[in-house]
Amino acid sequence: MNKKEILSQINQLLTELIEDEQKSTETNDMSVDNTNTPTLDTSVNIKAISNELVTSHQLEELEYELHNHPEIYTSVLKRLGINSLRDMEKSRYRTTINEIRRLKLLSKGICICRLREEANQQN
Repeated sequence: MNKKEILSQINQLLTELIEDEQKSTETNDMSVDNTNTPTLDTSVNIKAISNELVTSHQLEELEYELHNHPEIYTSVLKRLGINSLRDMEKSRYRTTINEIRRLKLLSKGICICRLREEANQQN
């Protein structure tokens, strides 16, 4: 795989990640209105929670994971529509960091395959 294909896969995976997050948020925002049953209006709380930003510890973890991976870093910012990791919503942290780790493993595996191919070509 070449660099373009890797970046394309990264962009595709991050797009799917964001779409899943948005679907999850939309599902949580829907409420059932039963006139006979008392309901608790939690829409304000859900909005407040969804607007919470990552903690400083979470930010440090993200920065650590993205160190030496500028292409993944740029893709994360672009796909989440943010200018800085500090702007990431807390609700997106876990899914995003898991995806970053997966993409790092994927790119590491591709690099190992390239090294093997180069070694085979030299022999």
